[in-house]
Amino acid sequence: MSALPGFEWHEDPDHTFPGLDPVNAWLLTHGADFHAVTLAEGALGDLTLVAALEKPRLPRGGADPAPSSESPESPESPESPESDDGEEPPAVTLLPGDVAQNPAEARRRIQANRTAERRFFLMPLPERSLPAGGTPAQGFGRAAWTPPAGVSAEGTVIVGIVDHAINVAHERFRDPAGGSRVDYAWVQDGTYRPPAPGSRSAVPYGREWTGPTIARAIRDADGDEDALFEALGLVDFTRPSPHPLAFRTSHGTHVLDLAAGARPDDPAALNTRIVSVTLPAVVTQETSGALLGLFFIQALDYILRRARSISAGLGRAVPVVVNFSFAISGGPRGGNHVIERCIDRLFAAHAARLAAMGLGAAPAEIAVPSGNRNLARGHATTACDAAGPLTLTLPWRVQPDDRTASYVELWLPEGATDVTVGLHAPGTEAAAAGSVALAEGVPQILRSAEPDIDPAKTVIARLSLDSEEPGRKRVFVALAPTASRAEGRSLAPSGLWQLSLTARMPATGGRIDAWILRDDTPPGFPARGRQSYFDDPAYERFDGAGDLLDTDPAAPGGVVRRAGTLNGLATSPGRIVVGGHRFREQRDRPACEGTWPAPYAATARAPEAVTVAAPSDSSRVFGGVIAAGTRSGTRVAMNGTSVAVPQAVRRLAEARATGETGSGAAILAAATAHGGAHGYEARAGAGFLPAHPDLTDGIDRFSRGG
Repeated sequence: MSALPGFEWHEDPDHTFPGLDPVNAWLLTHGADFHAVTLAEGALGDLTLVAALEKPRLPRGGADPAPSSESPESPESPESPESDDGEEPPAVTLLPGDVAQNPAEARRRIQANRTAERRFFLMPLPERSLPAGGTPAQGFGRAAWTPPAGVSAEGTVIVGIVDHAINVAHERFRDPAGGSRVDYAWVQDGTYRPPAPGSRSAVPYGREWTGPTIARAIRDADGDEDALFEALGLVDFTRPSPHPLAFRTSHGTHVLDLAAGARPDDPAALNTRIVSVTLPAVVTQETSGALLGLFFIQALDYILRRARSISAGLGRAVPVVVNFSFAISGGPRGGNHVIERCIDRLFAAHAARLAAMGLGAAPAEIAVPSGNRNLARGHATTACDAAGPLTLTLPWRVQPDDRTASYVELWLPEGATDVTVGLHAPGTEAAAAGSVALAEGVPQILRSAEPDIDPAKTVIARLSLDSEEPGRKRVFVALAPTASRAEGRSLAPSGLWQLSLTARMPATGGRIDAWILRDDTPPGFPARGRQSYFDDPAYERFDGAGDLLDTDPAAPGGVVRRAGTLNGLATSPGRIVVGGHRFREQRDRPACEGTWPAPYAATARAPEAVTVAAPSDSSRVFGGVIAAGTRSGTRVAMNGTSVAVPQAVRRLAEARATGETGSGAAILAAATAHGGAHGYEARAGAGFLPAHPDLTDGIDRFSRGG
């Protein structure tokens, strides 16, 4: 890239989008061509759609109101006769037509549909996943479910999963008769199939597979798994990459096996029914989580609707346990993320609908990971207990050859005023960029002074201030990639940036928290992103013996903290949050019989809490836990709190199948070993879940080389 002689700040009022996530606002405007590069490398011909969701707002200082059929915010109503079991679709508006990488058209649609209660999302979907004309269908079609032979109302439980790269036809999800225990599977970026004339589309976009269809494809393939993948559209090399199910390891298959997998000849597994949703590849590839919101909300809505169809088929409400092994690093916390609030509302609506259908009541729960950001150096904080200015200064290390944008969220008290942000590039004088005062709703952009480049392509950074989330203000910083295949575009210099924020705290004082959003490349995707971090020289990385220090020192130096690294989607009170532990590690605590928190497992900060820890590694020598590989008959190891969650889901599903009552958190706490978390409550909650016998057997054989 050419030399950067200096930087200039400019107001950016034309690119203000209340209700649109700041990452999406960046991608839609100044980051649009970088986003287009992402899409072009991931799936040529993708469209950028725009969707609006009625915000489930929390009143200031109050609880979320219960859903009602009169409220436009209500996710469901029992009064519409058009949907699967007589209920109205959630308050989601899929704005018609395709904008085909046309940011101006997307901006026009947002402006035309803007209301105070609407939250907007970008929906990058391949053209093949949409109905003809590029307009997704509204809502979900009907689904009638007939119990397979041997399935009884007593003891049936539904395991739901929202993930990516799920081989729904894997032998671990079949029954003794050759059928599929996966009763419904929605592949959100699958090839859309038009409904029969006069009927409704089963799903608004992508493709739904039912258990009988999956079973038929298995029989027709006659053991040829390549043919099976082709028949179900799970792998298609005529389309551009990525093809995550072409790898030996696939995240969703591994996770679902840990949650609900069983030998095909195991009759005891027949009553464990599965409803799965595979997220679009581009949603997983955008690791900041900015594209996740609407797709996940509709995925959970779909799982609960299909769970009601299964309940109707059995004549009684069936317990549901949902596995969502995704995490984000930012967010407003306190249960205020739009995804967290929608989870609560959808579960409330599900219970109300079951009662209205005369099916009784059954628990519905979701388990999420604590996250893997404990050692990522992505969280910093400072606080004061009185009114006055408060400053947080951050040395932000941005890596070379990073072809994704880097993002930082800084969260302030609602009453904070006089917000000023300083951003200084590596190797430049402070005056080259300097500080800029932020007003809510008036973003600022930082341009490079490069005369040979179109001014529209000289944007290096974007700053914004908003109060979209209840109770807090957010300062958002987007920094352009440091490398790109595109020509004629300014790139951000790599190195140590200096980021600072100063704000006047209210009378009671307050805290400033900064979180770097994830932007690295997930496994199975072309390498693009390289994770930035806070490179604070006062941060202690190692203990006195030279080992990784995975807890904050008693008197930590600097501003970077491990505490507060909990998954931003795991902060609702009462949510089941699962950390990870090394279940065979022998260290200096014999009372724990070898258990130890995984060093990457996030640390909660009160009032946030982890429920329990489940196995995520065998030991520091043997990383990961063993479960299904992508293809039938294979087993692979995978680690992280993502693989801890499904083990908690399995234990909870087993308890619900036997009729155990009480909260999911209490059930899991009672199943822990070793009598507590032994001082690790912030990372292990009530304690350590022991490894499932199948898991320890696999580890034993793996460690012996068998």
